[in-house]
Amino acid sequence: MLDGCLRRFKGLEFDQPSLAYPFVQLAYSKLQQAALNPNSDIELKDWCLKRMQHLTVLSLEFCNRQPKGDWDKESNQLIESHVHMMASLGWNEPRKHDQGNRPLH
Repeated sequence: MLDGCLRRFKGLEFDQPSLAYPFVQLAYSKLQQAALNPNSDIELKDWCLKRMQHLTVLSLEFCNRQPKGDWDKESNQLIESHVHMMASLGWNEPRKHDQGNRPLH
C-alpha cells in the first residue's frame, strides 16, 4: 500500500498535483490506522509512526512547492494534526510500560 501510493504520488506530483496529493494522505491514514490500533505490535506501531513522519515531511515539501493560498492552510493543518497526534501518543516520551525497555531497530 505504502509503496503503491508513493509511486502514484511521484508519477502525478508535477503534472497533476491535485490528483497526486490524496495518495500521500491515503498512505498516511492507513499507517495511522495501524499505529493507533491497540492490538498492533509495538514494533509495527513504531515502524508506522516513522513512516508517518516521513510522509508528513513529504507532504509539507509538496505544499510548499504549490501556489500560495489554500496550500498554506493545508501545510499548517498538517503540522498541527501530526504534532497533536504524536503528542497524544507520547511516542517520544520514555514510558516503559508502553514501549518496553529494549531498543527498536
